[in-house]
Amino acid sequence: MNFNLRICPINADWFDAFMKADFVNMDYIGFDGVHQDVLDIDARSFAKFIKAQSDSFDMSIRLSSPVDYERVDAQLEMLFGEHFVRSVCTLKKSVYVVWYDSDNKRHYRQYTQVS
Repeated sequence: MNFNLRICPINADWFDAFMKADFVNMDYIGFDGVHQDVLDIDARSFAKFIKAQSDSFDMSIRLSSPVDYERVDAQLEMLFGEHFVRSVCTLKKSVYVVWYDSDNKRHYRQYTQVS
């Protein structure tokens, strides 16, 4: 099952909706041009959700500009710090987060769940 959410506005409640619907064994979820508030979710529940997806699962989150860099850095640490590691080019379940700063410089982080 794939979801690519580009049109509808997404807020921090998106995760509750996915958990309530008990979506499991998905292959892909993409969020394009979303506010950084989508990162304000419970880290433990998020790790459980990722673990329930297919082995080839990818999640892509492209944040809309402008982004508060210090805040997004803290959000990423809170969300991924305990249950994930930063990674590059892996075939395991991954979550990608991309944003642009005020100089239009692209920032990219990839995370893989700790086994």
